[in-house]
Amino acid sequence: QPELLEKVNAIDLKKNVCQRFWLKIHVPFNAKPGLYKGSVTIHESGKDNAWKLPLTLRVLDYTLKRDPAKRYSVYYYSPKYQFKNLKGNILEKARSNELSAMRSYGIDMFPTISLRTQRTKDKKIEFYLKDDKNIEKMLDLGFKGPMPVCGGMWDFYKQYVPGGKIGKHWHISKQPPNDKVYKAITAAFADLKKRVAAKGWPKMVACPMDEVSPSSKEFAAKVLAAIRKAGVKTYTTKDPSAADASTYRKLDAVNAWCSQPFAFPYDKVMADKQHEYWTYPNHNAGEIKNRVIMQKGGRMTYGFGLWKSGYTTVIPWHWRWLANRDDQFDYLRGSSTSGCGSRMDENQEVIPAVYWECFREGYDDLRYLYTLEDAIAKREKSANEQCRKLVLQGKQLVQEIWNSIPVKKKYLKVEDWTDENFQVRRWQIASLTQKLLKFPALNSKTAPSLPEYVVNTKNTSKESTDTLISKSLKNGWIDQYNLASDDYKFWKAHDTEASKKVIPGTPPTLRFDVLVNLKIDGGGGKGKYPMGWPRILRIFKKGELDLTKYDYLCFKVKVDSNRSEVEDDITPFIVNFASHVKGVRYDSLIDFGDKPRIWLPQQLSIADMISKSGFSKREWRNLRKIQLVIAEKNYSDGTKMQFDIQDLALLKFNRPILKKIICDDVIMRSSKKTAVQVEGYGFSDGAKRKNSLLLTVSDNKGKKVSVMTMPLTAKPIVMLDTSNFEYGNYTLTLTVLSENGRKLSTTSKKITIINGLE
Repeated sequence: QPELLEKVNAIDLKKNVCQRFWLKIHVPFNAKPGLYKGSVTIHESGKDNAWKLPLTLRVLDYTLKRDPAKRYSVYYYSPKYQFKNLKGNILEKARSNELSAMRSYGIDMFPTISLRTQRTKDKKIEFYLKDDKNIEKMLDLGFKGPMPVCGGMWDFYKQYVPGGKIGKHWHISKQPPNDKVYKAITAAFADLKKRVAAKGWPKMVACPMDEVSPSSKEFAAKVLAAIRKAGVKTYTTKDPSAADASTYRKLDAVNAWCSQPFAFPYDKVMADKQHEYWTYPNHNAGEIKNRVIMQKGGRMTYGFGLWKSGYTTVIPWHWRWLANRDDQFDYLRGSSTSGCGSRMDENQEVIPAVYWECFREGYDDLRYLYTLEDAIAKREKSANEQCRKLVLQGKQLVQEIWNSIPVKKKYLKVEDWTDENFQVRRWQIASLTQKLLKFPALNSKTAPSLPEYVVNTKNTSKESTDTLISKSLKNGWIDQYNLASDDYKFWKAHDTEASKKVIPGTPPTLRFDVLVNLKIDGGGGKGKYPMGWPRILRIFKKGELDLTKYDYLCFKVKVDSNRSEVEDDITPFIVNFASHVKGVRYDSLIDFGDKPRIWLPQQLSIADMISKSGFSKREWRNLRKIQLVIAEKNYSDGTKMQFDIQDLALLKFNRPILKKIICDDVIMRSSKKTAVQVEGYGFSDGAKRKNSLLLTVSDNKGKKVSVMTMPLTAKPIVMLDTSNFEYGNYTLTLTVLSENGRKLSTTSKKITIINGLE
């Protein structure tokens, strides 16, 4: 996918191929505030006609501040391969340009420094920092501490654990025979600490091993504890909610938990006074090569999402990662397929990556927000009535934005916020800040880093899908085929790697355990499929079950495993359907993601499954079996997987049920219509039943300002025209009406219409 933003003045455009241009506009520091209007001209060579696209830019009359308690770092290794042919002043220029580019994006904490080892004259192992000349450059450019130092443990393990082997993710073959290795690590770090302090460099925070396998938790925890004995702080790339995290806590080995997702909720992070919480969001940094995930999901992670998480530090992987060390622009051939990030041109100038431009947007979102909070803090005690009103509006806006941010461990596609919503929120913040700053500051108080002006920090998410289904079952709006009948006695395990167990309770739990073995054919196929399909299944007699009568296969699942922090990022799972008609089968692929040990509601649309299968409804009317499967090829040898399943059933909604309205909370009034999406159940044959959808928009006095009626379709989208609305608050109400006008389901959403040009 296109990633780099190369400077271009002229380009050959191909017919019927879209071309995206990215405009970067420099605003001089002394530019006068106000609206600036111009145009972008696209001119075809050799022809007189040109296209002019209007452009409007607003320059504000203040400078953005940054939250002093939030830090932005990055994983960065010396550009050994990228700069391999550069020498002298040219090499120094390249190094300086790269570091300057980091600072321009908002990276203010030292990037990672590689920790290396060497032998002293008496054959002891000592540390040194790779490319220490870069450290002086970083200080000159304004990078602040702490200084993350990474690696350095390989030689210690090899020397003090004879015959020991180190596998992927520090999976060690044997534990050290005694404590000598830990004492040596403490001594080496104490020595390095003295040398770093003597040079006047920032304090270190050490991560000696990356993403350690749970099987090596005892060794890793003792290494970190040994480093802390030397007076050096530590961070570990480990999910604090993982089962093996308790070993690290027991030894008090960690100063900062650094996980890929925002693993702990805000309140839990705030209650922990002993640890910091960092994130390295690989999912936004090229691990999932999807534009929306890298760009919009990334922007939310680095800005509003970071604010709501309570985490202090972002340290993404990676500033620049080369897939092919011989050709930095070759993303396909090489030892790694995860190449992403910036590159260098032939003049040693940084070629920006879209990914980093979106990092900057998130960084700036948080700066806008903090600048507003700071303006409030300095004017809270104002005697001016107008100023007090603005202060109150500011606090209300901060709370409102907090409530609108979805709480997610990983921000991926961020369906809850449209692209326009980011800009609308930024404009709300900016315009209110501009009004506040017209009043004099009454104190030198620094705004609190944490959201002091958020009164309620609890998750304010809407009714969950699971709750909605339970409510519908209770009200008799759902016909159900219970697949958990008689405590799952009809379900059987298949393959020697799979086992089934039923845990009594209300409801009962079906436990599906798998021990992955990539060396044997667990299905009894004489070695033909060593990477097989361990599964549990239920078989139905001919005529027992017509699958087409149901809307969804629903269940709850809780996943646990012995996998590492990285390995459990994805959890591929298959629900297999097979008909009594020969050859009619389909695999519905699910990824349970990186959410271990919590219940995850699942709904599989039967209509979507049948459509994707390529077979007709008639061929699915006689179901033969349902299988819950994992493909062993997706898991490492020796992986232990545990899937707990509850409420397994086929559901048929006998009436349409509205789940939620999806549109922005705040909308800029314009001539462009706003898309209002509707989510719900039982829509698949809505048009057939002649049900209709009624949209009503009411102002804050209850007066209806817009009424629309349309047929209910499978995936309803209503285009709302707000061009004639007054500025203010409104309520959107959607109602499903039966053919005779009876209300079947209703849901509402509050929206605000604002002016973006005032």
